[in-house]
Amino acid sequence: MHCNNNVITIKMPVKKEYSQVLRLTASGACNQAGFDLDVIEDIRVVVSEVLNCLLEAGSAQFEVSFTIENEKV
Repeated sequence: MHCNNNVITIKMPVKKEYSQVLRLTASGACNQAGFDLDVIEDIRVVVSEVLNCLLEAGSAQFEVSFTIENEKV
């Protein structure tokens, strides 16, 4: 994981056991931007679904970046 100013970038293997790391990072970025708990939970669900799609596609690794700016991610 790499953090530069207000950008968090994660490059990791597509493995189910790492899904919690990605969900926590997404929810932390959204919390920092001031999102309410219902929206944060929705985003955690979407992140899980994306990871499941990558698992089904047989992807080996991926990279995702979260930019936090002006109450947006």
